[in-house]
Amino acid sequence: MKTLLNILIIILALTLLYILIYPQYQEGKVYELKIGVDNSVGSLIPYLAEAKGFFQGQKLKPVYFYSEDPDYLYDKLLSQEIDLAVLPWSTVLKRVCEKNESVKVFISSDFRTGIPVDGFFIHPKEKIKSLKDLKGKKLGIPPALKEIVPIILTENGVKPTEVLTFELPQSEILNKIKNHELAAGILWEPYRTQAIKEGLVLLLDGFLPKSIITPYPGCLYALNPLLFRQRRRVAIRIKIATDMAITIIDKEAPQVRKIFLTRLNLDPEQLADFNLPEFQKLTGINEAQISSYLLYLVDKGVIDKERTQGVKIKNLLAEPVAFQ
Repeated sequence: MKTLLNILIIILALTLLYILIYPQYQEGKVYELKIGVDNSVGSLIPYLAEAKGFFQGQKLKPVYFYSEDPDYLYDKLLSQEIDLAVLPWSTVLKRVCEKNESVKVFISSDFRTGIPVDGFFIHPKEKIKSLKDLKGKKLGIPPALKEIVPIILTENGVKPTEVLTFELPQSEILNKIKNHELAAGILWEPYRTQAIKEGLVLLLDGFLPKSIITPYPGCLYALNPLLFRQRRRVAIRIKIATDMAITIIDKEAPQVRKIFLTRLNLDPEQLADFNLPEFQKLTGINEAQISSYLLYLVDKGVIDKERTQGVKIKNLLAEPVAFQ
């Protein structure tokens, strides 16, 4: 009887040790970090964190999932097929309000008027002097702006149905304008600078913050809320690595640009001076500005006002204590 009791005590002790130690062992292993990105400058941070060894230092091995479709990346994030996604604010606000599909934001970026990141370009042979001249023309837009472009067209006296709009990757928009398969297109950095260098006509520069809200909330970095419950230490390591990347963007801007351009297989010498947006760490995200943007989307009919009841930007942001 005593022997049996001793065996039970040993089994219970080993079980307790397993419960206590195994999760720590798992958290200490190299984690394959699945990241959803597009090819715009908003996706700069993960590539920078990898190139500078910040991910490696936090035992994170990045694996990239590329898509220009923000809804596709949002779906992948919610289904836990990816851990981190770079998404436009407009997509996230719409999904949160209309479908109550929440994520946790920990990085945001702004497009400013003084340092333009976006541009509206036309083919040199097109006689387009203003957006009103787009009627009957072919326009290429990044999928991230599919909710925004109809607003801009309408406010400039053009019905969205009067323009042939094509949602395309930015590299494809650039090439199709050059080949005159499109009359015009919207490009973000670094393709904005490439378009200028290759002779496309810049009709409107920095038009998103000028037309909508200044500064314009460009993209955000979001995690699935379940990651905090299931692998909180991983979430902490992600934030440490990405915060380190944000810290060096202004200090080492030329190298930062070169790293990103090389990753996109673009010429780092030709495009060495492309503009960078302003990235904000969690505690620096301007909640009031995002709230104003939400009101703008409601006012323009992108989001139903009734669906915004109870939606608070603060609840979309990850709590700083979650990363401790």
